[in-house]
Amino acid sequence: MQKLLLIAITIGVNYSAWAASCPPATLAVYDSVTFSPCTIGSVTDLTFGSFGYTASGTSLVADSSIAVNPEQIGGEVGFVFSAPWGVLNGQSQDSKITYSASCDSNCSIDDWILQIAGGGSSGDGFINVAETSPEVTKGLDLSQTSGVITGNGSGTFAPVGSPFSLNVTKDIELIGGDVPFTSTSLSGVTNLLSISTQTSMTPEPSLLLLCAGLLCLLPVVRKMRRA
Repeated sequence: MQKLLLIAITIGVNYSAWAASCPPATLAVYDSVTFSPCTIGSVTDLTFGSFGYTASGTSLVADSSIAVNPEQIGGEVGFVFSAPWGVLNGQSQDSKITYSASCDSNCSIDDWILQIAGGGSSGDGFINVAETSPEVTKGLDLSQTSGVITGNGSGTFAPVGSPFSLNVTKDIELIGGDVPFTSTSLSGVTNLLSISTQTSMTPEPSLLLLCAGLLCLLPVVRKMRRA
């Protein structure tokens, strides 16, 4: 019986470590039906999953052409999405990436950062990257020409914690403009999330249920010994 309880405690301690590390891969790997939730670096309280992708416009970018690289800067974790986003004059391109970020019972999500890199137009093209979530009242918007934010942006919000998830939609839009023989391009988009951890000695509900179930086996073990 002591061995069974030891197993239960071990499972509880490693509860948040069950998810594998997020791999450097293409978005086609991440948005496949077989992809399992994953963690980034040392921030194992936060798991990412439920990836999706939609491409639209006159010039499409396939999910297999988008590289996804996990990123950790201090306590902030997220992804760098890199692709040959680009359009000529008169063309349009839109990449919509969705995923969820979920905290365990010891943390809450309270901050996010959005950055773009390698964006520009040789004519009057337009680049806009927006990040929204139904759990966050105010999203982030980066634009090459609107002057709202150029290069990077960040925002804090009311903590989103367990059992809730942050469902992120990242919309990357390129418009080629009207000037003949010009192009508009973007090479990368970075998204990072920050979490606040909470110290608590209260066991996970799943651990309590597991221990209770093992205790119920005690009479059975005693009968087996008597037999």
